[in-house]
Amino acid sequence: MGICLPFVMYAIQMKGKTTMAEIKKYTKKDGSTAYMFNTYLGVDPKTGKTKRTTRRGFKTKKEANQALARIELGVDEPKPKTQKKYTTFEDIYKMWFDYYVYTVKETTALNTQTYFNKHILPIFGKQLIDQITFEDCQKAVIQWSKNSVVFPVYKSYTEQVFEYAIKKHIIDSNPVDFVIMPKRPKRKKANNDFYYTQTELDEFLSWMKKNQPKKHYTAMRVLAYTGLRRGELAALTWSDIDFKNATLNVDKGIVRIYHGTKLSSTKSESAVRKISLDQKTLNVLRSWKLEQRKIFFKLGLSVNSDEQQLIITNRENVHISPSYFLWVMKRYPGKRLTPHGLRHTHATLLLNAGVLLPDVQYRLGHAQSSTTLNVYTHHSKDDSYVADILSNINGNQTSIQSF
Repeated sequence: MGICLPFVMYAIQMKGKTTMAEIKKYTKKDGSTAYMFNTYLGVDPKTGKTKRTTRRGFKTKKEANQALARIELGVDEPKPKTQKKYTTFEDIYKMWFDYYVYTVKETTALNTQTYFNKHILPIFGKQLIDQITFEDCQKAVIQWSKNSVVFPVYKSYTEQVFEYAIKKHIIDSNPVDFVIMPKRPKRKKANNDFYYTQTELDEFLSWMKKNQPKKHYTAMRVLAYTGLRRGELAALTWSDIDFKNATLNVDKGIVRIYHGTKLSSTKSESAVRKISLDQKTLNVLRSWKLEQRKIFFKLGLSVNSDEQQLIITNRENVHISPSYFLWVMKRYPGKRLTPHGLRHTHATLLLNAGVLLPDVQYRLGHAQSSTTLNVYTHHSKDDSYVADILSNINGNQTSIQSF
């Protein structure tokens, strides 16, 4: 049985103060009549401000009276306004990414953002996150696997967004947890497509020397005979070259960021290193240093101190984008490699020549020898040198008497 009070005016005692709640009649937009009231609820203990509530839309005074009575008795408290609930996958991704950027390098954050914009958000972005099912995720992973060999990365980042939604109490479980990863054969290139043989490297550098500016040739020679990453070469200054002791110091790099490029630390602690230089590469660098000064003089540019002067620059004498090296290599009419292919070449030629794995690992700036051995080295097409080594070993062996 509902509570019915026979009067319209109420006296409410609150902290010694009396306030009146009045039932008012009003006309709605459609012309019909309804009733409303505004009443005092006391003081908010968090803010110290007066709390009031307005209720409207009652068809009769009796309904309004009953609602007001329930409020006074504390059995019908008004529901607090709730903050907007972020419901779409893209909304949660943006919240997650705001924290993620502080946990990784700027270049990693940029790559992650690219993965989401190109591959993940086009599928999940506008969907309500609590409505995305395991089947949706399974279909997405299969779709990614058909177009990219790095699809496990897309799956991993998607999973992290769902985990963030769980922490925010927006969903209860992660639909990616039960996804079955598809088996997809890797697109294998011919082994020798990753690197130059010694003959191919000689042909490549010979063409660069004859047909390209000295700056281009110098850059290619240094990449091929040091195994540097392209960002590391872009950041080298003349003070990094010790012509007397024939060494090169690596402790920085040029990296891509949201609005261009910037100078940064090396990729990892193991990437900080000092490596030896062969005499021919030293001579090429020495010659380029003189040529660079002449070019700057013609352009009206001042030459910086060795500590500040970059070895490879643009026409304004500021650091170039790492993409410059790929642009140079595309000019070569012969076998096409990327700048990273010259790094593969360097590692492969050194190991095939008998240089110890730990030395090659250090030279490339790898933390793990497995990276050097499994990723950056390839067998030689012509292994006749192995037979020669075996012949030498056999010739030097002393005969062993059998018992």
